[in-house]
Amino acid sequence: MNGGSRQDLNQPFYGAMLTLRWDLFTGFDRYYGVHKAMAQRNASRSQLKALKVDVIATVWKDYYHFLSAKRNTLLPRRWSRRQKKRTTPIWKAIATA
Repeated sequence: MNGGSRQDLNQPFYGAMLTLRWDLFTGFDRYYGVHKAMAQRNASRSQLKALKVDVIATVWKDYYHFLSAKRNTLLPRRWSRRQKKRTTPIWKAIATA
């Protein structure tokens, strides 16, 4: 038949198909997605830094409150001991007069 190629039905026939899909324009989804992720990362870093500063400030504040409380409780004790040493009881003052 016109010298065309003929397929022998006794021979196996192999075929393959390849489909390629590529979105040419996605509206810069990937570009803006990357920038959004970077902005979220920077916001998280800023929150972490603020939390660190808060913790440090709380520790120092509590430390100074502790020192103040310690000083306020020990100072009257020391003062009363010194007062006892400095003042002579009234009966000793009267006896020596």
